[in-house]
Amino acid sequence: MALPAPTLHVFAPDDSGPSTIVDDFSPAPDWTLLDFYLWHVRPKCLGASRRRPNAAPGTLRQYEIALFRWWQAFTGWTAETLEAGDPFDGRREPRLSELTDDRCDEFLDAALDRTWHGEHVSTATVKKWSTHLNYCLLRTGPRIGARKHFARVLPEAPQIDPPDVPKGPPPDGYSLDQIQNLLDACGHATRKPLHRWEPAVWWRAVILFAYNTGMRPETLFRLRWDHFPRNHPANAGDDRLRVADLPAEILKGRAASQRIWLNDAAVDAIAPLRRPAGLVFGWPWPTAESTLRHELARLVALAGITREARRGPSPFYGFRRAFATACVAIPHESAPIAAALMMNHKPPGLAVMLSHYANPVPLLAAVLPLLPQPGHAKQKLLF
Repeated sequence: MALPAPTLHVFAPDDSGPSTIVDDFSPAPDWTLLDFYLWHVRPKCLGASRRRPNAAPGTLRQYEIALFRWWQAFTGWTAETLEAGDPFDGRREPRLSELTDDRCDEFLDAALDRTWHGEHVSTATVKKWSTHLNYCLLRTGPRIGARKHFARVLPEAPQIDPPDVPKGPPPDGYSLDQIQNLLDACGHATRKPLHRWEPAVWWRAVILFAYNTGMRPETLFRLRWDHFPRNHPANAGDDRLRVADLPAEILKGRAASQRIWLNDAAVDAIAPLRRPAGLVFGWPWPTAESTLRHELARLVALAGITREARRGPSPFYGFRRAFATACVAIPHESAPIAAALMMNHKPPGLAVMLSHYANPVPLLAAVLPLLPQPGHAKQKLLF
């Protein structure tokens, strides 16, 4: 049976893509790795099942970017070769039956030689591509342990040997002075958000809420007003919503839900955006994710914060790192636990206790009001 030619959405994967197991086609040795991903890995390994939802759109995008780099490495496609009139020069992506460790080494060499704006791609980026590709390659071989969905197309699955990435200290988050400079720069925001909010008001709400909660951006922009349970005692007044129950589908890993508590600064930050229902920030994440990141990067530059100063690729994660740094430095014995709870990085034993026995709200309510705020010169961090 001839395999249809599916479209690969490299930079904007369709979140509503294959969500059930596809049984029409059995993996064949003459498939490419892209065919194998689209007709086996994505629907069966990353799609919805009885125990898990679909993989997050950002996760799917990372897989598809890695597959695009795999295809580029073997075809030699670039903008320059396209202009020359023969972008492939007779080369093609290898079929599954042609995959060996040597072909994987060929991809690795091409990836490490790849340049972007005159500089070589970082080894961390190549390692990320290799990790996603290895997940797909592993599924071409025989079953391993109790894990499922191994196609058994090859007697032994080839693997890419990812480059070593030196483990250094974590990137710095924004300082309180830098966050204050960002808040001042919000007056120059031009990107018009939804629901007719003024850009300056909206961006100040985003910045202060992100810093005071430590949320990942993919969770922040999927937060809804109905995630604040009205029957919770902390939300009984309905004028200052403090407790939110985050469902698993908006969290990284999508394994379990999370309950968070908001301090006064976070509550006040979203008060101007208050509506009866819908998204708290009203942004169509991840559809316009790149637009959002570019606008924040522009505000970061206006605030005088250089890329070297924030030492991180994403301008949004500077708030998460700033929250973690400030929270663990609070002079309270439970501050590290509160930081772990808010950032959803709970040790296994603590996760079990919180899932079945302990209520995290009193602990968070004792620690988070002590979080230092930008613009408060008298507050000092203990580090």
